[in-house]
Amino acid sequence: LYVDIRKVAASLREMLKQSAAGLMGVNIESLNSDKGVISCTGKSMTYAEVVAQTTSWNIPEPPTLRPRSSFKYVGKDFPRIDLKPKVLGKPIYAIDAEMPDMLYGVCFETPFIGGLLKSLDSTAAEEQPGVVRVIHEADLIAVVAESRYAAEMGKSQLKAEWEVPKMWQQEDIDQLITVGNGPAINVQKEGNAKQIIRVAGSEGIMASYRSPVGVHAQLEPDGGVALVTDGMVKVIGGTQSLSKLVARVADATGLSEDNIEAQNSYLGGGFGGRIYKQRAADAARISQLMGRPGQLINDREQEFLNGYYRPNNHHVMRAVVKDGRIVAMEHEQASAAMYFSNNYPKIVHKILGGDFPSTNHGAAIFYPLANRTASIYDIKLPFHCGVWRAVGTWMNCFPIESFIDEIAYKMQKDPITLRLELLQGEEEQYARSRRVIGTARDRSDWNQDKPEDLGRGFAFCYDRHTIVAAVAEVKIVEGVIRVTKFTHVTDCSIVINPEGVRTQVEGCIMMGISAALYEEQKIKNGKFVSSNYHQYRVASLWDTPEIDVILLEGRDKPSGAGEPPITVVAPAIANAIFDLTGKRLRNLPLKL
Repeated sequence: LYVDIRKVAASLREMLKQSAAGLMGVNIESLNSDKGVISCTGKSMTYAEVVAQTTSWNIPEPPTLRPRSSFKYVGKDFPRIDLKPKVLGKPIYAIDAEMPDMLYGVCFETPFIGGLLKSLDSTAAEEQPGVVRVIHEADLIAVVAESRYAAEMGKSQLKAEWEVPKMWQQEDIDQLITVGNGPAINVQKEGNAKQIIRVAGSEGIMASYRSPVGVHAQLEPDGGVALVTDGMVKVIGGTQSLSKLVARVADATGLSEDNIEAQNSYLGGGFGGRIYKQRAADAARISQLMGRPGQLINDREQEFLNGYYRPNNHHVMRAVVKDGRIVAMEHEQASAAMYFSNNYPKIVHKILGGDFPSTNHGAAIFYPLANRTASIYDIKLPFHCGVWRAVGTWMNCFPIESFIDEIAYKMQKDPITLRLELLQGEEEQYARSRRVIGTARDRSDWNQDKPEDLGRGFAFCYDRHTIVAAVAEVKIVEGVIRVTKFTHVTDCSIVINPEGVRTQVEGCIMMGISAALYEEQKIKNGKFVSSNYHQYRVASLWDTPEIDVILLEGRDKPSGAGEPPITVVAPAIANAIFDLTGKRLRNLPLKL
């Protein structure tokens, strides 16, 4: 959209100048526009004044776009205007939003995976001081009170019986998400990789990798505040999708979307976890039932035990190496739908057979081998799954880039050298890739001697026109993996705001370290185990390494910077651990 937006903006500027020329009685060629003002010698009008006095517009042909050399803002550092207020605690997040005479609600949900309510006794809850009502509808059980504390105390007194179809265990989930379960959906096929690998048999190279169920674990729980009155809704929520919030409010209240005014507040973390459930819609339903404004914010346990999860996944990588080159490679992956199950009718998923926007994202082998193939096994899990930062590329980059390192080791080649050899060709993506990789190699001192207690690992990824490469340096400190330095090179083409991109990359590095070393949601006796941060560990300031971010520009259109940089973190760390210890860790989180 970058070029399209520039064309629209340029056309709008010319429309304003044409109208201003008529209003001022001058030639359009004599006009200049700057900072919202159109002027010539002795005369000027603001854009607003031109619009106010114009009743009809002439839409010109799109003008020639200005060269990059004339840009005033693109490519220059601009700090976030909301940085200081956020640090000082001044912004209003959804959890801070208030309305006069507001009631407070908390939801009550099953602690069991797939649990169905058999009976509910709310007598004790309704007798709690401050509790106004216990709402019990088909899709909403909520305690409503005059204060958040009273609502939570009321919730603690609810007595429920649950029907649990199956007491799921972690072993069940791992066995379910395994390559080979169900039909394979081919997403890449070039040459005869499968046949070459089958003929090679035990002479080929094979490795298996796993990643666990993950929680979004954002700092602010989901929720919001709403008022329903006279058939109209005003709702304030922290959401990653206002359109989905409006649709969810319409569904919850039975009112038309045209009657819903939705306001997005500051978002205290999302990463894909603030798209689907939309608790602010339940606040609207509470307001509709109670005739007063209603607030509903998840408690932390609900976020961990009743959310949308990053699914676990399993990968099998195979390759055949002959005469010093990789002649065939195969990637097989098993996971669960993250996107189709939440965004499209079930029939779409059934027809296509796989969740291509998510599980297929990054599954194909980017290295231009003559014989390469990739397949996915789309398996349904018994709990809600949703997208997690970088979606499928995050989970697919870990096995592919780890496996390339394994091949390099068996070939007795430097891992970066092997990748540069594979990425030959004059095509733009390969030329840019070589530049990114070479920059990471040089900036990290990859070829320089290092202490014996230090390991270095490399990883690379191409994702939707953005190219990233990273070198991780690790040490083992008192038996614990410690990332001491992370050199990260990103080519997201034209960089609009370098400071903004650097902070995105730094955030990706820290979130990637967290997922690589700690994050894991397990299942036991039909329930998720981790109910809060004391059980679900995330990276802290102690885990922050020295970070070196380098930005390159390889195309004339900007591409993504919020997701691709995270993809290389886990494989770079895993490869560094192997470099240091000789131990190949193939399962996340990485544990010695």
